[in-house]
Amino acid sequence: MSRKFYRRSALKNGTVVITEGAKPFKSLAIGVWVKGGSRHETPSQAGMAHFLEHMMFKGTGKRSALDIARDVDLVGGDFNAMTTREYTCFHLTLPHKEIDFALELLTDILRDSRFDPVELERERLVVLQEFAMVEESPEEWVHEVMFEKAFGSHPLGRPILGTEGVLKRFTREDVKKYFQQHYYSKNIVITLAGDLNHDECVRKLNKLLGDFKGRKKPLPPACLKKPKFHTGVHLIRQDTDQAHITIACETYQIDHPNRLAVFLLNAFWAAT
Repeated sequence: MSRKFYRRSALKNGTVVITEGAKPFKSLAIGVWVKGGSRHETPSQAGMAHFLEHMMFKGTGKRSALDIARDVDLVGGDFNAMTTREYTCFHLTLPHKEIDFALELLTDILRDSRFDPVELERERLVVLQEFAMVEESPEEWVHEVMFEKAFGSHPLGRPILGTEGVLKRFTREDVKKYFQQHYYSKNIVITLAGDLNHDECVRKLNKLLGDFKGRKKPLPPACLKKPKFHTGVHLIRQDTDQAHITIACETYQIDHPNRLAVFLLNAFWAAT
């Protein structure tokens, strides 16, 4: 009889919690997944999901940006995040004995990020530097071009970083508005893997996050439209020593049974 490793529950505020018990491991991995990526932005918000990801590390009511970084380092942890076209994820890895610290830190950031105006201006400069880095890295830039050509004017065709023009002019209130639009309880999934007890995790998260709610707000109509995939061959000439090639095609949706075969095919191509 096979053991059941995964368990799923919902907190009293609607946030989904999924755990994987892994007894031999002494490390703990936690992910906070928010259904808010570049796809869910309007043109005037282009880049907001990615910028907000940065700002979530920049201090809460009781922790400065330095406190967050220092506290994670002191327990031997690694805290990072990523923004995609479909979601934003904050992920923390640390010794499993530090689970109480990890849950308190993550819920503090969700509940009480300050979006300090001084930190906002500093981070605006950091992200502007990221634009330059992508432009100077053909292996990254070619993927942005691929999405633009494949999906055209659909939000999936826009770069995750957004545009410099929008980044330079949005305000702290714009950031808070985007946060309130997407960071509500039923739009969040928390995942944990390690030597843990599912029921205990749910109990602790209910205590820390149970009254964090918010409410669903209308999404931009454009992001709800099914994207049209545009085929074709696009050649862009640049004065570089290497050629960078991407190939994209339509395939199964993420919950299709055959998706695993596609993942395997992708790994096979990457290895050849």
